Amino acid sequence: SNRIADENAAEAQGFLVMIQQVMSIVAMFGAGLLVDILGPKIFFAAAVFAGVGLCFVLASLFWVVPIEKEDSE
Repeated sequence: SNRIADENAAEAQGFLVMIQQVMSIVAMFGAGLLVDILGPKIFFAAAVFAGVGLCFVLASLFWVVPIEKEDSE
């Protein structure tokens, strides 16, 4: 991708990995609490969160403008 410099991309990737690890811990802890509250209905909550995530992904696909490829002719 030609949108950003390689140095910035590498730093952003490292930061994103750290955020993903923290969110994984939060999600596991939160799921444990929800299992105590909801019992087997927790799977419906997981499906709702997956649907919300799908909406975010689809929204980002519509918002990001495709990169124009240059012809090498």
